Order: sequence, then structure tokens, then C-alpha cells
Amino acid sequence: MRETKFPVARTSKSAGSSPAPTGGRALEAASTCLHHAWSTLGLAEVIGYTSRINEPSRALMEKLGMRSDPAEDFDDVTVPEGNPLRPHVLYRITPNDRR
Repeated sequence: MRETKFPVARTSKSAGSSPAPTGGRALEAASTCLHHAWSTLGLAEVIGYTSRINEPSRALMEKLGMRSDPAEDFDDVTVPEGNPLRPHVLYRITPNDRR
């Protein structure tokens, strides 16, 4: 696993930063954000990340069609070493990946 050497922007409401249900409002909100990313902003890719142990957020990203590659997993250097929240999983999605 690699360690990031760049600052990570944080907000109290960032998607994937806290446990979230895998359906309902979280899924609807995330789907709307992806639609906006593709149709309005014209983005080629959207990434998301969460702590490895945050299963609800991981399940939501996977339900959206986001994919992870273990080679891209990283340690969040803003979390103390030994803390179970330090290891993170990076997810990606392109317009062609969406469900």
C-alpha cells in the first residue's frame, strides 16, 4: 500500500467520508452528482475514496458502478499510524462504467 504525499481536501459533507446507507437518499444523491459530472461538467472520470473498514460507503460506491484497484489503495497521512481508519480504498468511475 502506498502513502499519499499530497494534501487531501476534506469537508464535513464529502461523499464517502462517513458511513452511509447503500440505498435511499445516499444512492439518489450520489447518482445525481455523477449525472451532473457527466452531463454538465463533462468530466472524464470521478474518483472517490473511503477508509477500508467503511463498508457502507464502499458498498454505495460499488452499487454506483465505481471500481477499485488494490494497487491504488493508500494510507491517509492525516490519520495517525495504527488507527484502523488510516488505510483507504480509491474508487473510480467513467461515463462508460455507469450502471
